[in-house]
Amino acid sequence: MLRALIIACIAAIFLPADGNAVMIGRNILPNASFENRPGFRDEDPREWGSWNSSFNGLCPTERRKGQQSIYLLCPKQGDSTGVFYTYRKVIPGNKYVFRCYALNSREDPVSGDSYGQISIEWRKMTKDKDGKDVPVEISRDYGKKFGANLPYLRWTLISLSAIAPQDADNCNFVVQYVNSANGSGKFFVDDASVEEIEKKAALKDYMLGRSYPRNVVTTVAVPPSSPASGSAHGPQLLVADYNSGSKPNNLGGDMGIWNRDPNDKTQGCNMNFSTGGHDGKGYMLELNYDVDSPNEALDGYWMAFPDQDLSRYKSLILWIKGDGSLGFSKNMKLEIKNSKGEQGQYTLSGITGEWKRFAIPLKSFSGLNDFSSVKEFVIRFDDKVNADRKQGRVYIDDIGFGD
Repeated sequence: MLRALIIACIAAIFLPADGNAVMIGRNILPNASFENRPGFRDEDPREWGSWNSSFNGLCPTERRKGQQSIYLLCPKQGDSTGVFYTYRKVIPGNKYVFRCYALNSREDPVSGDSYGQISIEWRKMTKDKDGKDVPVEISRDYGKKFGANLPYLRWTLISLSAIAPQDADNCNFVVQYVNSANGSGKFFVDDASVEEIEKKAALKDYMLGRSYPRNVVTTVAVPPSSPASGSAHGPQLLVADYNSGSKPNNLGGDMGIWNRDPNDKTQGCNMNFSTGGHDGKGYMLELNYDVDSPNEALDGYWMAFPDQDLSRYKSLILWIKGDGSLGFSKNMKLEIKNSKGEQGQYTLSGITGEWKRFAIPLKSFSGLNDFSSVKEFVIRFDDKVNADRKQGRVYIDDIGFGD
Protein backbone atom coordinates (compact mmCIF):
# COMPACT_ATOMS: atom_id res chain seq x y z
CA MET A 1 0.00 0.00 0.00
CA LEU A 2 2.83 2.38 0.97
CA ARG A 3 4.69 1.55 -2.26
CA ALA A 4 1.61 2.33 -4.37
CA LEU A 5 1.15 5.61 -2.54
CA ILE A 6 4.77 6.62 -3.19
CA ILE A 7 4.42 5.79 -6.91
CA ALA A 8 1.22 7.83 -7.11
CA CYS A 9 2.90 10.81 -5.49
CA ILE A 10 5.83 10.64 -7.92
CA ALA A 11 3.41 10.48 -10.85
CA ALA A 12 1.54 13.50 -9.55
CA ILE A 13 4.80 15.44 -9.49
CA PHE A 14 6.00 14.55 -12.98
CA LEU A 15 2.77 14.31 -14.96
CA PRO A 16 1.40 17.54 -16.45
CA ALA A 17 -1.95 18.75 -15.18
CA ASP A 18 -3.68 17.59 -18.37
CA GLY A 19 -2.31 14.06 -18.02
CA ASN A 20 0.07 14.16 -20.98
CA ALA A 21 3.47 12.94 -19.83
CA VAL A 22 6.27 14.29 -21.97
CA MET A 23 9.69 12.72 -21.53
CA ILE A 24 12.42 14.75 -23.24
CA GLY A 25 16.18 15.07 -23.18
CA ARG A 26 17.96 18.37 -22.61
CA ASN A 27 15.79 21.29 -23.67
CA ILE A 28 17.85 23.45 -26.04
CA LEU A 29 15.40 26.39 -25.88
CA PRO A 30 16.32 29.24 -23.54
CA ASN A 31 13.56 30.90 -21.53
CA ALA A 32 11.29 28.07 -22.66
CA SER A 33 8.54 28.91 -20.15
CA PHE A 34 8.69 32.63 -21.00
CA GLU A 35 9.45 33.68 -17.43
CA ASN A 36 12.21 36.19 -18.16
CA ARG A 37 11.52 39.71 -19.40
CA PRO A 38 12.06 42.22 -20.89
CA GLY A 39 13.07 40.83 -24.23
CA PHE A 40 13.14 41.83 -27.89
CA ARG A 41 10.47 44.34 -26.93
CA ASP A 42 8.86 44.84 -23.57
CA GLU A 43 6.05 42.46 -24.47
CA ASP A 44 8.26 39.65 -25.83
CA PRO A 45 10.05 36.97 -23.80
CA ARG A 46 13.79 37.39 -23.48
CA GLU A 47 15.87 35.72 -26.24
CA TRP A 48 12.84 35.26 -28.51
CA GLY A 49 11.99 37.40 -31.53
CA SER A 50 8.59 38.28 -32.93
CA TRP A 51 6.74 39.87 -35.82
CA ASN A 52 3.55 41.94 -35.67
CA SER A 53 4.34 42.20 -31.96
CA SER A 54 1.35 44.45 -31.27
CA PHE A 55 -0.69 41.23 -31.47
CA ASN A 56 1.27 39.26 -28.86
CA GLY A 57 2.76 39.65 -25.41
CA LEU A 58 3.24 38.13 -21.97
CA CYS A 59 0.24 37.10 -19.86
CA PRO A 60 0.42 36.74 -16.02
CA THR A 61 -3.18 35.52 -15.59
CA GLU A 62 -3.08 32.35 -17.74
CA ARG A 63 -0.11 30.05 -17.25
CA ARG A 64 0.52 26.35 -17.19
CA LYS A 65 3.45 26.61 -14.79
CA GLY A 66 5.45 29.50 -13.40
CA GLN A 67 4.28 33.09 -13.39
CA GLN A 68 3.25 33.78 -16.99
CA SER A 69 2.66 32.53 -20.53
CA ILE A 70 2.58 34.29 -23.89
CA TYR A 71 -0.64 35.29 -25.64
CA LEU A 72 -1.28 35.63 -29.38
CA LEU A 73 -4.10 37.85 -30.63
CA CYS A 74 -5.70 37.33 -34.03
CA PRO A 75 -4.11 39.76 -36.53
CA LYS A 76 -5.93 41.43 -39.39
CA GLN A 77 -7.26 39.31 -42.26
CA GLY A 78 -4.54 37.84 -44.47
CA ASP A 79 -1.85 38.50 -41.88
CA SER A 80 0.05 36.60 -39.19
CA THR A 81 1.78 37.19 -35.88
CA GLY A 82 4.00 35.11 -33.68
CA VAL A 83 7.24 34.48 -31.83
CA PHE A 84 10.33 32.51 -32.77
CA TYR A 85 13.67 31.38 -31.38
CA THR A 86 16.71 31.13 -33.68
CA TYR A 87 18.90 28.08 -33.01
CA ARG A 88 22.37 28.41 -34.56
CA LYS A 89 23.87 24.95 -34.02
CA VAL A 90 21.75 22.73 -36.28
CA ILE A 91 23.36 19.46 -37.37
CA PRO A 92 22.01 17.96 -40.65
CA GLY A 93 20.56 14.50 -40.05
CA ASN A 94 19.76 15.12 -36.40
CA LYS A 95 16.10 14.97 -35.40
CA TYR A 96 14.51 17.90 -33.58
CA VAL A 97 11.31 17.49 -31.55
CA PHE A 98 9.53 20.81 -30.99
CA ARG A 99 6.77 20.90 -28.37
CA CYS A 100 4.68 23.47 -26.56
CA TYR A 101 1.36 23.71 -24.73
CA ALA A 102 -1.56 25.81 -26.00
CA LEU A 103 -4.78 27.00 -24.37
CA ASN A 104 -7.78 28.68 -25.96
CA SER A 105 -9.16 31.88 -24.45
CA ARG A 106 -12.43 31.56 -22.54
CA GLU A 107 -13.34 35.23 -22.96
CA ASP A 108 -12.19 35.58 -26.58
CA PRO A 109 -11.88 32.11 -28.18
CA VAL A 110 -10.34 31.46 -31.58
CA SER A 111 -12.97 31.56 -34.34
CA GLY A 112 -13.44 31.87 -38.10
CA ASP A 113 -10.67 30.84 -40.50
CA SER A 114 -7.87 31.66 -38.06
CA TYR A 115 -5.54 29.13 -36.50
CA GLY A 116 -2.36 28.60 -34.55
CA GLN A 117 0.55 26.47 -35.72
CA ILE A 118 4.14 25.60 -34.89
CA SER A 119 6.85 25.17 -37.50
CA ILE A 120 10.58 24.74 -38.00
CA GLU A 121 12.23 26.94 -40.64
CA TRP A 122 15.49 25.35 -41.82
CA ARG A 123 18.16 27.81 -42.96
CA LYS A 124 21.77 28.04 -44.15
CA MET A 125 24.16 30.94 -43.62
CA THR A 126 25.57 32.33 -46.88
CA LYS A 127 27.46 35.43 -47.98
CA ASP A 128 25.60 38.30 -49.62
CA LYS A 129 27.09 40.53 -52.30
CA ASP A 130 28.78 42.63 -49.59
CA GLY A 131 30.35 39.58 -47.97
CA LYS A 132 28.04 39.64 -44.95
CA ASP A 133 26.63 36.43 -43.46
CA VAL A 134 22.90 36.17 -44.13
CA PRO A 135 20.47 33.26 -43.54
CA VAL A 136 18.80 31.67 -46.57
CA GLU A 137 15.80 29.43 -46.02
CA ILE A 138 16.06 25.84 -47.30
CA SER A 139 12.70 24.34 -46.33
CA ARG A 140 10.04 24.22 -43.62
CA ASP A 141 8.19 21.65 -41.57
CA TYR A 142 4.77 22.45 -40.13
CA GLY A 143 2.79 21.09 -37.21
CA LYS A 144 -0.93 20.47 -37.01
CA LYS A 145 -3.15 23.53 -37.18
CA PHE A 146 -5.28 24.26 -34.11
CA GLY A 147 -8.16 26.73 -33.98
CA ALA A 148 -11.69 26.84 -32.62
CA ASN A 149 -11.29 23.20 -31.56
CA LEU A 150 -8.51 24.11 -29.11
CA PRO A 151 -9.76 23.44 -25.52
CA TYR A 152 -9.95 26.31 -23.04
CA LEU A 153 -10.28 24.20 -19.87
CA ARG A 154 -6.95 22.39 -20.19
CA TRP A 155 -3.56 22.95 -21.76
CA THR A 156 -3.07 20.91 -24.94
CA LEU A 157 0.27 19.48 -26.07
CA ILE A 158 1.33 20.51 -29.61
CA SER A 159 4.21 18.54 -31.12
CA LEU A 160 6.28 18.43 -34.32
CA SER A 161 9.36 16.34 -35.10
CA ALA A 162 11.59 16.70 -38.15
CA ILE A 163 15.05 15.78 -39.38
CA ALA A 164 17.34 18.67 -40.29
CA PRO A 165 17.88 18.67 -44.07
CA GLN A 166 21.17 18.66 -45.91
CA ASP A 167 23.10 21.97 -45.68
CA ALA A 168 21.02 23.37 -42.79
CA ASP A 169 23.16 24.98 -40.07
CA ASN A 170 20.52 27.07 -38.25
CA CYS A 171 16.75 27.26 -37.92
CA ASN A 172 13.82 29.13 -36.41
CA PHE A 173 11.40 27.41 -34.03
CA VAL A 174 8.17 29.30 -34.64
CA VAL A 175 4.79 29.69 -32.93
CA GLN A 176 2.36 31.65 -35.08
CA TYR A 177 -1.25 32.80 -35.35
CA VAL A 178 -2.60 33.11 -38.93
CA ASN A 179 -5.84 34.83 -39.94
CA SER A 180 -6.80 33.47 -43.37
CA ALA A 181 -10.20 35.20 -43.42
CA ASN A 182 -12.77 36.48 -40.91
CA GLY A 183 -10.84 35.20 -37.91
CA SER A 184 -10.79 36.48 -34.34
CA GLY A 185 -9.81 35.45 -30.84
CA LYS A 186 -6.81 34.75 -28.66
CA PHE A 187 -4.82 31.75 -27.45
CA PHE A 188 -1.97 31.21 -24.99
CA VAL A 189 1.29 29.24 -25.26
CA ASP A 190 3.55 28.02 -22.46
CA ASP A 191 6.34 25.55 -21.63
CA ALA A 192 8.00 25.13 -25.02
CA SER A 193 10.80 22.62 -25.54
CA VAL A 194 13.08 21.31 -28.26
CA GLU A 195 14.87 18.00 -27.92
CA GLU A 196 17.77 17.25 -30.26
CA ILE A 197 18.27 13.57 -31.14
CA GLU A 198 21.64 12.53 -32.54
CA LYS A 199 21.53 11.35 -36.18
CA LYS A 200 22.44 7.73 -35.49
CA ALA A 201 19.50 7.35 -33.13
CA ALA A 202 17.21 9.13 -35.61
CA LEU A 203 18.35 7.14 -38.67
CA LYS A 204 16.05 4.18 -38.05
CA ASP A 205 12.98 6.44 -37.84
CA TYR A 206 14.15 8.30 -40.95
CA MET A 207 14.52 5.14 -43.06
CA LEU A 208 11.15 3.83 -41.87
CA GLY A 209 9.47 7.12 -42.75
CA ARG A 210 8.61 7.84 -39.12
CA SER A 211 10.50 11.11 -38.81
CA TYR A 212 7.26 13.07 -38.90
CA PRO A 213 4.25 12.24 -36.72
CA ARG A 214 1.37 10.94 -38.82
CA ASN A 215 -1.52 13.30 -39.52
CA VAL A 216 0.13 16.30 -37.91
CA VAL A 217 2.09 17.98 -40.71
CA THR A 218 0.11 20.59 -42.62
CA THR A 219 1.69 22.99 -45.09
CA VAL A 220 0.35 26.50 -45.52
CA ALA A 221 1.63 29.72 -47.06
CA VAL A 222 2.57 32.25 -44.38
CA PRO A 223 1.75 35.89 -45.19
CA PRO A 224 4.86 37.86 -46.13
CA SER A 225 4.62 40.27 -43.19
CA SER A 226 6.55 37.80 -41.02
CA PRO A 227 10.31 38.50 -40.95
CA ALA A 228 10.78 34.80 -40.31
CA SER A 229 8.77 33.82 -43.35
CA GLY A 230 11.25 34.55 -46.17
CA SER A 231 9.52 33.77 -49.47
CA ALA A 232 6.89 31.50 -47.92
CA HIS A 233 4.06 33.34 -49.66
CA GLY A 234 5.02 31.56 -52.86
CA PRO A 235 7.25 31.94 -55.90
CA GLN A 236 7.44 35.44 -57.37
CA LEU A 237 7.95 33.86 -60.80
CA LEU A 238 5.55 30.92 -60.99
CA VAL A 239 6.68 28.52 -63.72
CA ALA A 240 4.18 25.68 -63.21
CA ASP A 241 1.22 25.29 -60.86
CA TYR A 242 -0.35 22.45 -62.95
CA ASN A 243 -3.85 23.78 -62.15
CA SER A 244 -4.98 23.36 -65.76
CA GLY A 245 -4.33 19.62 -65.54
CA SER A 246 -2.52 19.70 -68.88
CA LYS A 247 0.40 21.19 -70.81
CA PRO A 248 1.89 23.79 -71.28
CA ASN A 249 3.32 25.29 -68.07
CA ASN A 250 2.50 28.80 -66.88
CA LEU A 251 5.18 30.33 -69.13
CA GLY A 252 3.95 28.48 -72.22
CA GLY A 253 6.71 25.86 -72.22
CA ASP A 254 6.47 22.13 -72.84
CA MET A 255 7.19 19.32 -70.37
CA GLY A 256 7.64 15.58 -70.45
CA ILE A 257 9.52 12.56 -69.17
CA TRP A 258 12.89 11.14 -70.20
CA ASN A 259 14.73 7.84 -69.89
CA ARG A 260 18.41 7.17 -70.53
CA ASP A 261 17.67 3.85 -72.24
CA PRO A 262 14.11 3.59 -73.63
CA ASN A 263 14.83 -0.01 -74.64
CA ASP A 264 15.46 -1.04 -71.03
CA LYS A 265 12.00 -1.99 -69.76
CA THR A 266 13.27 -2.38 -66.19
CA GLN A 267 13.60 1.37 -65.79
CA GLY A 268 11.46 4.37 -66.68
CA CYS A 269 9.32 7.28 -65.55
CA ASN A 270 5.79 8.41 -66.35
CA MET A 271 3.83 11.53 -65.46
CA ASN A 272 0.19 12.32 -64.77
CA PHE A 273 -1.80 15.30 -63.55
CA SER A 274 -3.65 14.43 -60.32
CA THR A 275 -6.29 16.46 -58.52
CA GLY A 276 -5.60 18.10 -55.18
CA GLY A 277 -2.39 20.14 -55.04
CA HIS A 278 -0.57 21.15 -51.88
CA ASP A 279 -3.41 23.54 -51.02
CA GLY A 280 -6.07 20.93 -51.82
CA LYS A 281 -7.10 22.71 -55.02
CA GLY A 282 -6.50 22.29 -58.75
CA TYR A 283 -4.02 19.73 -60.05
CA MET A 284 -0.49 18.61 -59.24
CA LEU A 285 2.22 16.72 -61.10
CA GLU A 286 2.45 12.99 -60.35
CA LEU A 287 5.73 11.23 -61.18
CA ASN A 288 6.05 7.43 -61.09
CA TYR A 289 9.68 6.40 -61.34
CA ASP A 290 11.59 3.10 -61.56
CA VAL A 291 15.39 2.86 -61.39
CA ASP A 292 15.48 -0.72 -60.10
CA SER A 293 17.41 -2.11 -63.04
CA PRO A 294 20.42 -4.42 -63.46
CA ASN A 295 21.81 -1.70 -65.74
CA GLU A 296 22.75 1.86 -64.86
CA ALA A 297 19.37 3.58 -64.47
CA LEU A 298 18.57 7.25 -65.14
CA ASP A 299 15.17 8.79 -65.83
CA GLY A 300 12.97 11.67 -64.78
CA TYR A 301 11.00 14.76 -65.77
CA TRP A 302 11.91 17.88 -67.78
CA MET A 303 10.23 21.24 -68.23
CA ALA A 304 11.25 23.89 -70.78
CA PHE A 305 10.31 27.57 -70.89
CA PRO A 306 11.40 30.75 -72.67
CA ASP A 307 14.74 32.14 -71.46
CA GLN A 308 14.30 33.72 -68.02
CA ASP A 309 16.64 36.18 -66.32
CA LEU A 310 16.80 34.85 -62.76
CA SER A 311 19.55 37.22 -61.59
CA ARG A 312 17.12 39.05 -59.30
CA TYR A 313 15.90 35.85 -57.61
CA LYS A 314 17.61 33.91 -54.85
CA SER A 315 15.83 30.56 -54.68
CA LEU A 316 14.13 27.78 -56.58
CA ILE A 317 10.83 27.13 -54.77
CA LEU A 318 8.66 24.04 -55.06
CA TRP A 319 6.35 21.78 -53.05
CA ILE A 320 6.97 18.00 -52.85
CA LYS A 321 5.47 14.99 -51.11
CA GLY A 322 5.91 11.24 -51.49
CA ASP A 323 3.17 8.64 -51.85
CA GLY A 324 2.94 6.82 -48.52
CA SER A 325 1.18 3.76 -49.91
CA LEU A 326 3.43 3.14 -52.94
CA GLY A 327 6.64 4.34 -51.29
CA PHE A 328 9.16 6.97 -52.37
CA SER A 329 12.77 8.00 -52.10
CA LYS A 330 13.58 10.74 -49.64
CA ASN A 331 16.05 12.24 -52.12
CA MET A 332 16.04 13.48 -55.70
CA LYS A 333 18.43 15.34 -57.95
CA LEU A 334 17.35 18.68 -59.45
CA GLU A 335 18.94 20.37 -62.45
CA ILE A 336 18.69 23.86 -63.96
CA LYS A 337 20.02 24.60 -67.44
CA ASN A 338 20.71 27.85 -69.26
CA SER A 339 21.02 28.76 -72.93
CA LYS A 340 24.83 28.80 -72.69
CA GLY A 341 24.95 25.07 -72.07
CA GLU A 342 25.66 25.29 -68.33
CA GLN A 343 23.92 22.72 -66.15
CA GLY A 344 23.57 23.21 -62.38
CA GLN A 345 22.82 20.26 -60.10
CA TYR A 346 21.53 19.98 -56.54
CA THR A 347 20.68 16.87 -54.52
CA LEU A 348 17.56 17.54 -52.46
CA SER A 349 16.89 15.48 -49.34
CA GLY A 350 14.18 15.37 -46.67
CA ILE A 351 11.13 14.42 -48.78
CA THR A 352 8.32 13.03 -46.62
CA GLY A 353 4.82 11.64 -47.02
CA GLU A 354 3.33 15.08 -46.35
CA TRP A 355 3.49 18.25 -48.42
CA LYS A 356 6.70 20.13 -47.78
CA ARG A 357 7.90 23.40 -49.23
CA PHE A 358 11.54 23.69 -50.31
CA ALA A 359 13.38 26.95 -51.03
CA ILE A 360 16.76 26.03 -52.53
CA PRO A 361 19.35 28.80 -52.99
CA LEU A 362 20.21 29.15 -56.68
CA LYS A 363 23.88 29.46 -55.78
CA SER A 364 23.66 25.87 -54.43
CA PHE A 365 23.28 24.53 -57.99
CA SER A 366 26.90 23.61 -58.72
CA GLY A 367 27.95 24.11 -62.34
CA LEU A 368 25.56 26.98 -63.10
CA ASN A 369 27.25 30.38 -63.07
CA ASP A 370 25.07 32.49 -65.36
CA PHE A 371 21.41 32.95 -64.33
CA SER A 372 20.54 35.51 -67.01
CA SER A 373 19.11 32.99 -69.51
CA VAL A 374 17.73 29.94 -67.68
CA LYS A 375 15.53 27.80 -69.92
CA GLU A 376 14.98 24.34 -68.42
CA PHE A 377 14.23 22.56 -65.14
CA VAL A 378 14.86 18.81 -64.67
CA ILE A 379 14.07 16.22 -62.02
CA ARG A 380 16.40 13.25 -62.16
CA PHE A 381 16.03 9.81 -60.59
CA ASP A 382 18.96 7.40 -60.60
CA ASP A 383 19.98 4.18 -58.90
CA LYS A 384 22.51 5.98 -56.70
CA VAL A 385 20.66 9.04 -55.41
CA ASN A 386 17.47 6.97 -55.06
CA ALA A 387 19.09 3.85 -53.66
CA ASP A 388 16.87 4.05 -50.55
CA ARG A 389 13.76 3.45 -52.71
CA LYS A 390 14.33 2.60 -56.36
CA GLN A 391 10.62 2.51 -57.25
CA GLY A 392 8.01 4.96 -56.09
CA ARG A 393 5.78 7.93 -56.65
CA VAL A 394 6.19 11.61 -55.78
CA TYR A 395 3.95 14.63 -56.25
CA ILE A 396 5.19 18.11 -57.27
CA ASP A 397 3.38 21.45 -57.17
CA ASP A 398 3.99 25.19 -57.64
CA ILE A 399 7.48 25.31 -59.13
CA GLY A 400 8.93 28.80 -59.41
CA PHE A 401 11.61 31.25 -58.38
CA GLY A 402 11.61 33.86 -55.61
CA ASP A 403 13.52 35.55 -52.84
